[in-house]
Amino acid sequence: MSTPQIDAARTEALAGRLFNASLGAMDILSVYIGERLGLYHALVQHGPATPVQLADRAGIHRRYAREWLEQQAVTVLLTVDDASMPEDQRRYELDPSDADALVNPESPFSITPLARALVSCAQVLPQLLDAYRTGGGVPWAAFGKDGIESQGDFNRPWLVAQLGTEYLPAIADVHARLSADPPALVADVACGVGWAGISIAKPTPR
Repeated sequence: MSTPQIDAARTEALAGRLFNASLGAMDILSVYIGERLGLYHALVQHGPATPVQLADRAGIHRRYAREWLEQQAVTVLLTVDDASMPEDQRRYELDPSDADALVNPESPFSITPLARALVSCAQVLPQLLDAYRTGGGVPWAAFGKDGIESQGDFNRPWLVAQLGTEYLPAIADVHARLSADPPALVADVACGVGWAGISIAKPTPR
């Protein structure tokens, strides 16, 4: 058999791609920590903070507050006022534009639900391996709170902003029935965590 020809440039490109993807995955995991522990919210609500201040605001250990803040600054998700200051005296800040993507669940740029989705998928990988071997499956319940909430929150921005004001009004007979008196009864089935129903319940343009 002939020896296969190895394209070194192709191999290097693949290794680089997956290495960068791994760095991105680590970034997403740090975002998961910040979102689930309320660290981004604490910075938005109370402004820039030292590690001690953030730990006290969020109710977490001071050492881990410092570690998280340092990592967020290195990846440029947060800014630090003076990196030459002692570790516990540095103040970290979340830019308002970034805050919209990280803490506003109804922003069209809301991205933290994807972090929860990634963590949820990673948690069921051992079960998925068994499914590959046996031909079975992985129940939706196995994805847990992160899986359920991430799906609902990822769809929330467009459902709240557009379902009742753009999409449903574009379907004439549905819009007429929803706008009629008495109001229609609506079943929200497999639409996340209820944002479709909430959006339909809001007044729609006549």
